[in-house]
Amino acid sequence: MDISFFQKILFIILISFFVNLILTLIYINLAKKYSFFDIPENISVHKKKIITASGITFVITFQVLGIIYFFTNISDNLNFEFYGKFWIFYFSILLLGIFFFFDDIKKINPVYKLFFQTTILFLSIPLLNLNYFPFENYTKLNLIIGLYFWVYTINIINFTDGTDGFLSTNCLISFIAISLTEINQSNYSFTLMLSLISIGIMISYLIFNKPPAKIFMGDTGSIILGFTLFVCSYKLLIDGYWYIVFSYIIYTYLDCTLTLINKILKGYLPWARLFDYNFLKPIKKNISNKSKVFYINLTYNLLILLIIILQLYFQLNYLFVLSFILALFKIKIYKVLGG
Repeated sequence: MDISFFQKILFIILISFFVNLILTLIYINLAKKYSFFDIPENISVHKKKIITASGITFVITFQVLGIIYFFTNISDNLNFEFYGKFWIFYFSILLLGIFFFFDDIKKINPVYKLFFQTTILFLSIPLLNLNYFPFENYTKLNLIIGLYFWVYTINIINFTDGTDGFLSTNCLISFIAISLTEINQSNYSFTLMLSLISIGIMISYLIFNKPPAKIFMGDTGSIILGFTLFVCSYKLLIDGYWYIVFSYIIYTYLDCTLTLINKILKGYLPWARLFDYNFLKPIKKNISNKSKVFYINLTYNLLILLIIILQLYFQLNYLFVLSFILALFKIKIYKVLGG
């Protein structure tokens, strides 16, 4: 692995960081001018209006980086398949970004949102290699299963965008894990490019989203992150790194799935805003617990990153079990804090 490989990696992270940082500063001024605010409700986890829908800067950053890749020599060693996926990805997130930005500002019926989201994902299926998910030679069955998992993953990631710095920290660590896995294979892939851009975006966003948050990404950002994270994670799965994916995604699946089951059993719709996810319970009890929730989550994610490094570089693959235990322990801590 030569120096130019690492220079390319560093360049992508830095350029995405600065592009998204500049766009965020511009967006903050525009949002104030046009009143793009999330107004607190009775059960909200914030007490003052906060700028929302800043996830549109994620979409624009991806578009800007796309232009840079195609008009410089940074991607001169990439193949035709890379370019094909490239265009599908960028048009998909552009459409999703515009639609959910409008939703953040005007609010769209959840049924319409689910229909639009599923349609875009169906058209984006070429981003995935369905021959490996999970039944080889059963393409139609794989299509249905893959689409359901994609929709579910995007939405549970969206559901964890409930408090300052929570989702952005989770995604930052997840994309670092994906990048390390691809770098470990000395593979400058489509997956690596997406994860590196996402790292730069998340670092710049956290400057404004850490407690006390000055901006929220809204569904605009969380849907884009969920879309991107699934594409990258799927690549790791078919490469045999399921234990890496398991380690960084298990908490999200556990907390959201258990909460959704409980919510449905009580007669509520899955998307009902009850703020009943475990990480929100301490804040619902006392809004001053925001920082505690953030730092518990940060500590947990750093431990998960350590586990992933041990799995990658010391072949301690069985440590995925420890990730599961830590996720359960994290849920327990939030339950105790939430009373």
